[in-house]
Amino acid sequence: MVSGTEFLIVDWAEHAEEIESLLSGRLSVNLDEIRAECEQDDTVLLRSDDGYVVAQMRAASAGLDLFLRLGVGSKPGAFSRAEPDLVSIAQELGASSITFGPGRPGWKRLLGPQWKQSGDEFMRWVDGR
Repeated sequence: MVSGTEFLIVDWAEHAEEIESLLSGRLSVNLDEIRAECEQDDTVLLRSDDGYVVAQMRAASAGLDLFLRLGVGSKPGAFSRAEPDLVSIAQELGASSITFGPGRPGWKRLLGPQWKQSGDEFMRWVDGR
């Protein structure tokens, strides 16, 4: 388990087929590019009972950012259930924020007030700001 959460770090090759199945008809993403990123030291594939998240640490103007490169859930509401764990992971890694770029519209109404939209991305602070 990562940071005492329900997430586990898993290998892309072992889960690629399930990820592709979950994404089928939902998002248009370059899975080869994401797989290659998961082979880098700053990117991990996380799995929970609800699905998968590809998380990447990156520099941001206010410190480190946990960028959610890809998220796919197997059940409705997966992001809401995963959000507290993602905040814990970001805090333990020393990130000041979490950011993601949704691949489809409608996220603004699903997210709480702690999320701010900037261009094509949503961001929330995790360091008490």
